[in-house]
Amino acid sequence: MAYSVVRRAVPDSLTVSDHGGANLAEYVRQAAAQRPDGPALAVGATRLTWADVDRAVDAASAGFLAAGLTQGDRIGLFLGNCPEFVIAYFGVLRAGLVAVPLNPGLTAPELGPLLTHAGAKLVVADADSMPALRLTGADVQVVVAGPDASGERSFDALLEAGRSGQPSGDQVETGVGGEDLAVILYTSGTSGEPKGAMLTHRALRGSIEQVASLERPIATPDDVVLLVLPLAHIYSLNGTLGAVVRQAATAVLVDHFDPEATLRLIQQHHVTNIPGAPAIWAAWAKRPDLAPALAGVRLLFSGSAGLPVDVQQQVLATTGLFVHEGYGLTEAAPGVSSTLVSGSTTSGSVGQPFPGVEVRLVD
Repeated sequence: MAYSVVRRAVPDSLTVSDHGGANLAEYVRQAAAQRPDGPALAVGATRLTWADVDRAVDAASAGFLAAGLTQGDRIGLFLGNCPEFVIAYFGVLRAGLVAVPLNPGLTAPELGPLLTHAGAKLVVADADSMPALRLTGADVQVVVAGPDASGERSFDALLEAGRSGQPSGDQVETGVGGEDLAVILYTSGTSGEPKGAMLTHRALRGSIEQVASLERPIATPDDVVLLVLPLAHIYSLNGTLGAVVRQAATAVLVDHFDPEATLRLIQQHHVTNIPGAPAIWAAWAKRPDLAPALAGVRLLFSGSAGLPVDVQQQVLATTGLFVHEGYGLTEAAPGVSSTLVSGSTTSGSVGQPFPGVEVRLVD
């Protein structure tokens, strides 16, 4: 069986306008207003509050505009899971530009056609991604995140340009949102050639609000959520980061999954929610240190592919926690269904549709 999905308008009971306004980046503004000193991002020794993130997003949006970009220009994000990704992403959206997240594992022959197809004007990359980016020969502005700018303009310099060109207290407001294009995400879907899924602010916000409406959502304001899945993927980008920002929760950013090291981070940061993928749960399922590491965790979730029932049952037997599953796709931004909707703990099920989503099964 295969899913044929129709996303309807967000139900009236989901007051999207009350939670983030028309532009997706307004979620950051709201989080900063509600919990300015609340922890937003944690990675290594770096800790950013929601007020810190909002100020940085303002500086990034002003910096992008100061670089000569105009409404609708495409900006590539060729980065791992790091604060710069989050700040650049929401800075792009707040400036009325279009974000093009790119898997940092792409090789030059894979990356070049995507940059050309998207019409990218600028790419924010980290030092590790620069060799592949240079080999593409793409004619784009480059901004490098991290301490080693590799001879290119640094992301810190872009932020400083944004701050210096912005009168104190001023905020970038472009009027872009709603049905305006926000993100292009490349997905192979059922064929081998990547296609650019075009997602509007409204579509992304709609999916976030549908998840937030659940009795047991992916995140609440008190949660600490592990972001170990690549932010260049819709599941992590909107399904997880979107939920964190919507609730002004805390995200622990992990750039590379290592079974043992990541379990230590979960304990160190008192993580409460873990959205994962089948490969992660399979790597953890039989580890003797899994139960103590997850002692403070309340919610486990799996997506991006079917979770083997034996892995799900092994995690349940070891930790007492059921790994909830869901189904989604990039074009749906991404939520379609989840066992969190009904609270079901049936192995092998992807649950019921989110509020506002219709699903039809076809052969």
